[in-house]
Amino acid sequence: MLLPWLTGLAAGIGFLHFLQKLVFPYFWDDFWYLLKVVRYGIRLEMYVLKGELFTVLDKFLSLAKKQPQKPFIIYEGDIYTYQDVDKRSSRVAHVFLNHSTLKRGDTVALLMSNEPDFVHVWFGLAKLGCVVAFLNSNIVSNSLLHCIRSCEPRALVVGADLLGTIEEILPRIPEGISVWAMSDSVPRGVISLKEKMRTASDKPVARSHHVASSLRSTHVYIFTSGTTGLPKAAVITQMQTLKGSAGLWAFGCTANDIIYITLPLYHSSGALLGIGGCIELGATCVLKKKFSASHFWNDCRKYNVTVFQYIGELCHYLCKQPKREGEKDHQVRLAVGNGLRSDVWREFLDRFGNIKMCEFYGATEGNICLMNHNGKIGSVGRTNFLHKLLFTFDLIKYDVQKDEPIRNEQGWCIPVKKGEPGLLISRVTENNPFFGYAGNKKHTEKKLLCDVFKKGDVYFNTGDLMVQDQENFLYFWDRIGDTFRWKGENVATTEVADVIGMLDFIQETNVYGVVVPDYEGKAGMASITLKPNKSLDLEKVYEQVVSFLPAYACPRFLRIQGKMETTGTFKLQKCHLVEEGFSPLKISDPLYFMDNLKKSYVPLSKELYDQIIGGAGAPSGTVPVLFCFSVFARPSSVPHGAGYELLIQKFLSLYGDQIDMHRKFVVQLFAEEWGQYVDLPKGFAVSERCKLTTLGNLTPSSTVFFCCDMQERFRPAIKYFGDIISVGQRLLQGARMLGIPVIVTEQYPKGLGSTVQEIDLTGVKLVLPKTKFSMVLPEVEAALAEIPGVRSVVLFGVETHVCIQQTALELVGRGIEVHIVADATSSRSMMDRMFALERLARTGIIVTTSEAVLLQLVADKDHPKFKEIQNLIKASAPESGLLSKV
Repeated sequence: MLLPWLTGLAAGIGFLHFLQKLVFPYFWDDFWYLLKVVRYGIRLEMYVLKGELFTVLDKFLSLAKKQPQKPFIIYEGDIYTYQDVDKRSSRVAHVFLNHSTLKRGDTVALLMSNEPDFVHVWFGLAKLGCVVAFLNSNIVSNSLLHCIRSCEPRALVVGADLLGTIEEILPRIPEGISVWAMSDSVPRGVISLKEKMRTASDKPVARSHHVASSLRSTHVYIFTSGTTGLPKAAVITQMQTLKGSAGLWAFGCTANDIIYITLPLYHSSGALLGIGGCIELGATCVLKKKFSASHFWNDCRKYNVTVFQYIGELCHYLCKQPKREGEKDHQVRLAVGNGLRSDVWREFLDRFGNIKMCEFYGATEGNICLMNHNGKIGSVGRTNFLHKLLFTFDLIKYDVQKDEPIRNEQGWCIPVKKGEPGLLISRVTENNPFFGYAGNKKHTEKKLLCDVFKKGDVYFNTGDLMVQDQENFLYFWDRIGDTFRWKGENVATTEVADVIGMLDFIQETNVYGVVVPDYEGKAGMASITLKPNKSLDLEKVYEQVVSFLPAYACPRFLRIQGKMETTGTFKLQKCHLVEEGFSPLKISDPLYFMDNLKKSYVPLSKELYDQIIGGAGAPSGTVPVLFCFSVFARPSSVPHGAGYELLIQKFLSLYGDQIDMHRKFVVQLFAEEWGQYVDLPKGFAVSERCKLTTLGNLTPSSTVFFCCDMQERFRPAIKYFGDIISVGQRLLQGARMLGIPVIVTEQYPKGLGSTVQEIDLTGVKLVLPKTKFSMVLPEVEAALAEIPGVRSVVLFGVETHVCIQQTALELVGRGIEVHIVADATSSRSMMDRMFALERLARTGIIVTTSEAVLLQLVADKDHPKFKEIQNLIKASAPESGLLSKV
C-alpha cells in the first residue's frame, strides 16, 4: 500500500513541477528575489522600530573596526584599506571642525574626479553630519555656477585636476562659500585642504556629529543630467542611500567579490550602487579615474575582478575593441548596470564569456527601481502580482506629438496593453515617497502627475516609455520630452538651446537628438533660424558651445532653417526633424558638422555624410589619414590593412608625379584615444578604424633606454647640442617616472670627459666606457640579459651617422625593435645626421621624437603617470629650430 502511495506522490510532484515550469516558468526566480527584497525591507524597519538608525556611514565605520586591514579601494595600484579610508576621512572631518564654521546639516559641494579622495571627503563631511552635493566634473562655466548656487553650499571642495575649472568662475561664486582644494598649490582665495590634512588628527569623530535623526533626512545631493533644463540637485535621503547600496547584494554579490568601478562617482550608480554597494557587502573595489576600453580586461585580470559596473556605452566600446586571444580568460562572473542594447548584450556574451548581465532601471531621484534578475536579454526587469504588491507602477498612453499623457472622457489616464509602449509612472505613497529636488519647488512639481486614475492620486513621471511583453518583462523604449541620451549622459535640449541662443545672430534654436548608426544613444542636433540681416558665424557657434557646455552636450550637427515649425500649442516641432535626421539626401536646408580639428562647424556634404554613416568619420572599412609633405597636409583615407606601399601610391596620387618618390613625407592616423592625428612610422599596417596598431612595442615593462656618448667635449663641436642635452634629460626623467632601465656609454672617457652635468644619471642601470662605435658591448648584452622580456630599445645620443647607426643595426640584428629619437640625436655635420636618419628609416628602424616615445609609453590618458609625463613634455620642449632639421 505504501509504495503505490509514494509513487503517486512523486508523480504528482513531478507533474506540478512540470506545470509550474510550463505556466509559471519564472516563479521561483521571482519568489527568491522578492523574498530577498522583503528581508532587506524588514531589516530596515527593525532598525527604525528599535531606534537604531543604521546608515551606510555607520556600516562603513563598523567594517573599519571589524576588518581594518581588508582592502576597500584599489586605485592605480595603491591599496586603501577600510582603516586607511576611515583615518583619512577623519582627517578631513577634523580639518573642517578646526578651520571652518561648518555645522551639522550644512551643505558642501564636491567637485572631484574618480579618486580615493572623493570618498575621503564625502565620508569626512558625512562624519560631521554635512550634506554633500556631488557636482558633475564635466560641466563648466554657467552650468557649474548654477549647480553651486542651487544647492546653497557653505563650502566647495575641488580636486587638484579640476582647479582650472573653478578658477574660471571663482570671482562669480557667491559670497559666504569657502573654496577648498585637494592640492598644495592653490590660487588666491582658495584654501589648501591637502596641506591642512597633513597636521590634522586621524582620531575617530564623535558619532553625535552624524547620528541620523531620521532615515528620511538628506544625505547627499546628486545632480540629474538636466533632462528639463539646467542640472537639478536630486535629494537623496539616508533611506535611498541604503536601498541603493543593497543593489549589488540583491544581484548576488558577496564580500569575496572585487568590484570594478569606472563609472563617475558623481552619479548614483558609481557612488551609491558602487561604493555604497561595496560597503554593504564588505567587499573591495577597484576604482578607475576614467573608463578605458583598451585597459579594461587587463585591469580585470590584474586585480582578479569578479564584478563590474556598466552602462550600455561601456559594453559597446568593449565590443568595438580589436579581438585578441584569451578574451574569455578572466574571473568576471557578474556585470551590473543599465542601458544595454539587446544586440550588444548578445555580442558581449558571445565574445567575453558566460558573464551574468544584471540589468536594472532607476532614475536618480525616482521612487521606482526595476531589476532583471532573470537574465532575460534586453529586459530591464520583470513584474508579477507579488511585485505589484510592493511596487505600484503603471504604463499609460502618451501623446508624443503633444508631449502629454492621453486621458479618456472622464479625464483619467489610460493604461496601455501588453506590447504597446507607454509612459512609466510610479505611485507616490507614504512608503514610497518622492523627495524631489533642492531649491525650486516647481522642478519637483513638474515631475508629478496628479489625478491619474482617481481623484487625489499622485504618480512620479519617469519620462521614459516602456513596453511590457506577454511574459511581463519590461523593455526600455524611448525618452520623452526635451531630452536625449549621448555618451552615457542625459542632455537637456533647453540648456543647449539657451547657450546657442546667447549669440547675437541667432533668432531661435530647436535642439533634439538624432540616431547615428553604430553609436549608442542620440547625437545632438540644433536647428537654427537667423535674425534678419544677420549672417551665420560657424566658428562663433563652435566656440560658444565648447565654452559653455560639457563635451557630451555639444551639438554634433547644425541645420539652418528659414522658419521654425511649431505644434498646435505653439511648441517647437521636433518629431519631423528627428525623423529627417542629418541626411543631406532628405534635407534641402544647409547642414553643418562639428569639426574639432578645425574648431568650427563645416558643411555636411554627401561625402562627409557617407563617412559619418560609415563610422568614426571615415567611409566604412577605411581609416582617416593625413598625408603631410613640407607645409602641406591633405586628408584622405586608406582601407583596413593598408601598408606602406599602398600609402606611397596614395601619396603620389594626391601630390602628383612632379614630387620625387624618395622625398620625405609623413602619414598621420587619427587616434581616437588622443583625439588628434599621430605620426606613424614606416612599416605599419592599419587593422582597425581610428586605432594605432603598431607604433612599436613601447611598454615600460619591455623597453630599455640607450644614451650614447653625451659628453662634455662634444659641446662646442655640435650645433644644437644644448637642445639635445635638454631632450635627453627629458627622456631620462621620463624613464625614472615609468621605471624604465637606462644604459649609458661614454666614448674614450679620458679624452672626452664624462656625461654632461645637465643630465641626471640617478637610477641608471649601467654607465660604462667604450672604445668602439657600437654600444652593444659584452657588458651591455649581459645587462640586457638580466632584464626579462626586452623587446625594444629607445636610442639617442651623439654621432648619429656612426655610433647611433652602428648600435641600431646591431640591435636589429639581435631581433630587438629600435626607436631612434630624432630630436635627441646629433652629429658634427647636420647633413650626416639627416642622411643617417633617412637610411635608418628605410631599414625599418623607427625614427621618432621624444614626445611620441613618452606618450606611447603611457599608452593613453588613463595611465596613472599620464599627467606627470604630459607636464614633463610641456615643461621641456626645445625652442630652437632643431626639429625642422630632422
